[in-house]
Amino acid sequence: MSIRTLSLALICTAAACFAQSSNSTDFPATFSNCSEYAGTGPIPFVQAAAMVPGHFTILSDNSHNATLVVRSTSCQSISVDNFGPEPGVIAHIGVSVVSPDGTGDINNFTVAFATNNTRLAQRLKRAGLPVIFDSDLVYQVTPNPPITTSELYSEVSPDDLTPGWSLDGQVTNNAFLTTPFLANWWYQGPKGVIRMSTNFPSITFKAAQATVTTRLSSPLGKLIQSNHYSFDANTLRASDFNVRGEYTSANLSVTVR
Repeated sequence: MSIRTLSLALICTAAACFAQSSNSTDFPATFSNCSEYAGTGPIPFVQAAAMVPGHFTILSDNSHNATLVVRSTSCQSISVDNFGPEPGVIAHIGVSVVSPDGTGDINNFTVAFATNNTRLAQRLKRAGLPVIFDSDLVYQVTPNPPITTSELYSEVSPDDLTPGWSLDGQVTNNAFLTTPFLANWWYQGPKGVIRMSTNFPSITFKAAQATVTTRLSSPLGKLIQSNHYSFDANTLRASDFNVRGEYTSANLSVTVR
């Protein structure tokens, strides 16, 4: 048993009193004062199809490519099921799908999900999501002269069962869009279909550029069939985005059906 797995087991045992707060798989969470990186780009459809259950419809473009989604976000406070708040970082990998319920500005099937927030990890595991709990999960934005650009770095640590991945690049302070946004992340779990729906009343997008790196044996490596993938404005499609996002608040609703 790895240190990460043992730590999460001890946390869940120590949090028995928390489990009494709700026996339901459904729960809410709120995120406050957050910064994120999100990038999308084309990958061969056949590689995506190997990771997504058949009853989800993968989005494809005119070249029969699927869409890879990589996101990492850091929040000053996260409240889960009305407990907290405490700071936290989330990182996930997905494949864009057609919305199963007709909602959302973006819909993604979850290939991997990591967090260092113990309460969020515990509740998502109860819902049936195979969460990677990484107490060392990193998301850093470091100002770099000139101050209009900053260095981005995010890392999910590997353990005995799951290879990790890292993200590095540059983000800017040049805002080009502020808008409400609804993001749905889906997963087929043992208790049913999980929908993680995050409503952003207002999120500001700024320019960014990043490369994600991993082992070939990781879920991400199997998707990209390589050790790295660059979200480069010169190679992405018009429909893709490669952004730094900042938001004051967002509300997550997790349901299992």
